[in-house]
Amino acid sequence: MPPLPSRAYRTATRAAG
Repeated sequence: MPPLPSRAYRTATRAAG
C-alpha cells in the first residue's frame, strides 16, 4: 500500500484524461 493515494490518483487521472 502506497504512502498516499496521490500516485494511484494521478495515474488514474492521467489514463482517464
